[in-house]
Amino acid sequence: MTPANLIATLSETTDRDYYENLDPFFHYMTLDALKNAQISEFRLREKGSDRVNDHRLLEILKRSDSLRSEHLKSLGRVFRYFSAETLLLIILSGGPFGPFARLSSNLKFNELNQVFSKISDRVVPDAFSLNMDGRALTFDEWVSYQSFGVVNAFKNREHKEVVGLIVEEANLAKERGAINAFKHAKPFSFGDGIEMTLTNNETQEQASNIKLRGINWVEWKEGKEAGSTSVSFYTEEVKPDEDMQRLFAVGLLIDAIRTARLAKLDRAEKVNVALPADLKNGLEVRRQHLTINLVPVEE
Repeated sequence: MTPANLIATLSETTDRDYYENLDPFFHYMTLDALKNAQISEFRLREKGSDRVNDHRLLEILKRSDSLRSEHLKSLGRVFRYFSAETLLLIILSGGPFGPFARLSSNLKFNELNQVFSKISDRVVPDAFSLNMDGRALTFDEWVSYQSFGVVNAFKNREHKEVVGLIVEEANLAKERGAINAFKHAKPFSFGDGIEMTLTNNETQEQASNIKLRGINWVEWKEGKEAGSTSVSFYTEEVKPDEDMQRLFAVGLLIDAIRTARLAKLDRAEKVNVALPADLKNGLEVRRQHLTINLVPVEE
């Protein structure tokens, strides 16, 4: 077997294995299960004594349980990040750019963010452009071809919302501050963001920003100059119900693409897929931050 034939075989084998085992609703179902889970009953005993009811650990666990609702709201956003990235990588691995294992392994970090930024602007990423019939595919045609192998999957007006969904999820995925704060254990919490006010000469205060509620984190950077420091306080707004809606909608779209990919691997002449309909577009995420820059002053 030649190297080219071996690569072709590996490409088909790894793609088939991935799509056959892919659960499009993994993030939605896992979050739903966590939201409806019952807290365990903890029974503590200290060595040589009867059951302990007033141990400090019980108070710590009670506090953690009281925060569970906020933890789940943060986790819902984290899952939406993961599902959005999965969807976008599946789309990017279509056409001549697969298999999925190759694309997802080699497209990383800054390059990945640049590609997501292009998609969020409804622009075909440079490295993924395609030409047919002597012209470059439009963005909608490109998304259609990358997803389903045809350029007209979104020709009906009601299916234009699918492209809007992809654009909005790219807009989420390109801004990785919140998900990186979660993954890399930066100062991270859920609640109200910073509220800034202006005070006039009569000491009357007026709000200068819209206070967001969601994920808050801190970025602390030190400059090359000794003593220079930049501290930024970030908030990413979270609406849990909208995140659940989007997780389900993304699951539907991933399932449709998965069905088409498996049909192609089976050399099927035709396949029927059900595109999600009546989607709620307009679920862009709002963010804001306050940065304090400190520089050394010569005395």
